[in-house]
Amino acid sequence: MPSTTTEPAVDGRRTDTRQRLVQAAMRLFAARGYAGTSVAEIEGAVGLRPGSGGLYRHFPSKEALLLAAVEQYHARVRELRAALAESRRQRGTARTLAAEMRDLVGALAQFLATEQPVLQVTLDVTSLPAGVRPAVAAAWDDGYGMAADILTAHGVAPAEAGALAVAAIGSLSHYAAQIGTWGQEPFGVPVLSYLDAWSKLWEGALRPPSGRRSR
Repeated sequence: MPSTTTEPAVDGRRTDTRQRLVQAAMRLFAARGYAGTSVAEIEGAVGLRPGSGGLYRHFPSKEALLLAAVEQYHARVRELRAALAESRRQRGTARTLAAEMRDLVGALAQFLATEQPVLQVTLDVTSLPAGVRPAVAAAWDDGYGMAADILTAHGVAPAEAGALAVAAIGSLSHYAAQIGTWGQEPFGVPVLSYLDAWSKLWEGALRPPSGRRSR
């Protein structure tokens, strides 16, 4: 006997409006700051009547909208981490740690070039609601995890790999932030010279003075 159970219909218009609200909000937050952007402005940006409360049919608050945007960003970070791991698995051939880390820089640069609004908003930590900050930290953890995955694959103990990964990604972030803030390379070091030194630096993690396994 055929089942009479049917799947609930998906309201495509509602889903589309929800995503347009996320995208419009992140553009406005990046341009004006989270605190400087009103719910009415977000509504107007997607064609809803400003002040009508249309946003609240999709999100309970402006903070919930920002949280949804950060969670979507985190999902994309996880996808990149998984894709990089799968690429290494399929390649199967051994490469130097310096080469792997330099590949990571290229992948991150390409990825982050499309994520400027969310990066600009989340780096303004003082304006982020407390309820959103753990989600931002979780996304950063998966970013650190990309470097940790490479280090552990080259025989670095997991705990040490985690510490080195934070140092690796943190130094990249600092270099990029100083250029963005001051408009010049730190200490006058050109980007290519910095990246060459940065990638080679992590080869030191494989030197086994304390009995660490090396490749």
